[in-house]
Amino acid sequence: MWVGEAVHAGQFIEEIIARTWREKEPVPAVAAPRMGGPLAFWVVSLQSLAPILRALGNALTEANLTRMTTPHPISGPLDVRQRLEFLCFHLDRHRGQVGRLREKLSVFGS
Repeated sequence: MWVGEAVHAGQFIEEIIARTWREKEPVPAVAAPRMGGPLAFWVVSLQSLAPILRALGNALTEANLTRMTTPHPISGPLDVRQRLEFLCFHLDRHRGQVGRLREKLSVFGS
């Protein structure tokens, strides 16, 4: 468990992101995708996370959501609740990116 100052205590992830991210935030090297692959692979990969996230949610019903996690590379220290909120934000962001790519590709008949 990470120990340090909870600089975002009591804040929702949207507030934290609004303060700590730029509009087009460059991906930190540690988080950059390392695999290529067709768009369909990434669509299915994102969809496959649903049961895992449900199981995680069930497992966390008794968890202490105020425990601190390893700091995020951009936003810094987050508690478990904030980290889960970030995970939702992050997946929704990528789902939107995939949707926009699919729309662009459909214009070209792919």
